[in-house]
Amino acid sequence: MRKMYRRRLLSCLVICVGIQIFLGLSYILFERKYYTHSIGKFVLENKLEFQYSVDIHSKRKSNRSRDHRQQLHNHKRHKSHGLSRNDVYINSTDDILNRLIANEDSLFSSSIWTDSESKCNIPYVDEPKGLCRNISWQCNYSPTFTVQDRSKSTLKVYCDGLFRVNFISREESEFPHSNHEHHKDAVYRTYEGPTEINFTSQYADVICSKSVNGKSKEYHNYRTQFKPNKDVEDKQRLLFDKTKVKEPQWQPLSILSISLDSVSRAHFHRSCGLPKTAKFLQQLYYAQFGGTSKGKVTRDYSHQAFLFNRINSIGGVTAMNLTPLYAGIFFSSGDDQIRVKEKRFTKKVDEWIWKYANERGYVTSYGQDNGNGLFGTRTVCKDCTDRPGVLPYWEHGWVKLENKEVSPGVLSGFCVADHMVHDYILNYTRDFLKRDYPAKWIAFDLNAHHRPEEESINQVDDSLVKFLKHILHENKNLVVFLFGDHGDQYHRGKLTLHPGSQLQVLLPFLSIILPRHVLDANPRWRSNLLINSQRYMVGSGDTSGDICPPPLDRPGPPSRECSDAGVPLWSCACRQQTVVTGNWTDVHKNYAQMAADIINTHHSQKPQTSCMDVHIDTITSVIEQTFAYGGRENLVHYHIEFKSQQGPSKWQVQVNPKGSIEYLKQISRYEKYRDCHDERVSIEFCICLQYPPGTP
Repeated sequence: MRKMYRRRLLSCLVICVGIQIFLGLSYILFERKYYTHSIGKFVLENKLEFQYSVDIHSKRKSNRSRDHRQQLHNHKRHKSHGLSRNDVYINSTDDILNRLIANEDSLFSSSIWTDSESKCNIPYVDEPKGLCRNISWQCNYSPTFTVQDRSKSTLKVYCDGLFRVNFISREESEFPHSNHEHHKDAVYRTYEGPTEINFTSQYADVICSKSVNGKSKEYHNYRTQFKPNKDVEDKQRLLFDKTKVKEPQWQPLSILSISLDSVSRAHFHRSCGLPKTAKFLQQLYYAQFGGTSKGKVTRDYSHQAFLFNRINSIGGVTAMNLTPLYAGIFFSSGDDQIRVKEKRFTKKVDEWIWKYANERGYVTSYGQDNGNGLFGTRTVCKDCTDRPGVLPYWEHGWVKLENKEVSPGVLSGFCVADHMVHDYILNYTRDFLKRDYPAKWIAFDLNAHHRPEEESINQVDDSLVKFLKHILHENKNLVVFLFGDHGDQYHRGKLTLHPGSQLQVLLPFLSIILPRHVLDANPRWRSNLLINSQRYMVGSGDTSGDICPPPLDRPGPPSRECSDAGVPLWSCACRQQTVVTGNWTDVHKNYAQMAADIINTHHSQKPQTSCMDVHIDTITSVIEQTFAYGGRENLVHYHIEFKSQQGPSKWQVQVNPKGSIEYLKQISRYEKYRDCHDERVSIEFCICLQYPPGTP
């Protein structure tokens, strides 16, 4: 049966492009036992098979004036080094075409609510005032005394006298080594500088002693690079050649998947988000038309970007959203609690996407900027042919220096020594993509926004846009998926009570960047992608039986909503909501107490536990959400947030219409309990230290 479904996949005549990021498709297919191997897999052979769940919804009237609508309508006939709108939107009626063009700017909006073509409405919520501050970031933990020459694989070390270097690569293992650590011990060699030394591994920790106020102090410079394993590459080449013999028409594309932790669609476009990257994607979007919506001509890019203004995540947990992408299986909140507790990906997965890619002869890699375990666990990518090393972000104490004020308006960044953490994984990826190999698949996560500061993702912007421009210029056959695993709530002061705080958690960012030569050869794909970018769409094949889903093979229906996609009610962004202000009823209080009792059961039966019982201090917000779901009307769902006296800590609970708790999560930063928590209890549910009021 498995082989039969794979043959059906391979016989698709379309590129099944998409990201099974969000559980919509995975949930439907998992529940219907629709063979999870077909989810989240890809094969590129003038078709890219990669299952998709794009949730695009909300139908509202545009706020644009009639004159501006007419300007956009006229622009559909504008043609300058590009295609007219009539050429691009194939077989679209004038009514559909006018609506799509009128709503086009919504793809680049920083508002949570935007215009879209869908029956699925979301609340009208705009960006809160004062959200973005003028903050810049700096890495000043260590002076730079090491210059890396990537072309020669050497390090020039400008350190007077003796210095030490550890070249032992820090690829983590799932289980401890004999040293009881998950990576090998450092082995330092001594050199005398200044000098140039060969860099033969993937990692170097250069330690130089300098005098500070009459005392000697050691400083670190870390450098990383990608070093191909010839034996592995030769093995993959044999598999690649075998695939080519079976499928002589196969013309593989390479894939890069970039996950931006906790980045919503709205926040991506804000000034404290990724504005430079957003501007570049906008240029890639309008390049197909030869200009922007105002008619300005853009350069002739080799790639085209598509942005989607309605994506629906499953809550705000990374593993619950990325597991469907990379494995095609349901990952519940209970599974995630085990993952957090054991620091290991504990759910059995028969076939990761990397395994499927490897079988066809791809070279593969997955990593994170601050670690390479899957979704923050000790589990490595066992099926990847290559893995980046892990920086000593925790071991050397850099995490404790993060986000301290350097000067007014300047904070210390997400850094190790003299570089931003993300620079290392970006450099590794550039090296990986430069290798002379026909089929490459690489994925990595950027975690700069896993912080309470709304501006934290901003420190990635300069490096990310330069990186994207560089790799697209060098790799004409590269497909890029750039996405948030989920959004993030507001963390500062009264912003936490804003009605959009919780809503944007469910509306992450997604852009797909495709080579234009592929789209030019398949113009209907371009048309379908553009239409579907404004619709709530999950290509699950749940009614038609199709394996290859949208957004490429056909426009998604405007009538589709959460229940059609299999998105669970508690995580559905299609709703009407009422923010309750201060008048908490007994119903609200009882639900909050029910959540506190559940939190305490995690440790109450553990003798001599360090975890404190949680007692409610105050309820901070209540949102009553009303849904029409699966043919049922006026279903009331409660979203409640409360503070506990212990920690202090903040909690979020969601209660379904039956009065049962669907989702419970600590929304204050629980990593601060790392050194004291009871390892028998998930760190999220173990409040073991008391901090001053206001601690994130």
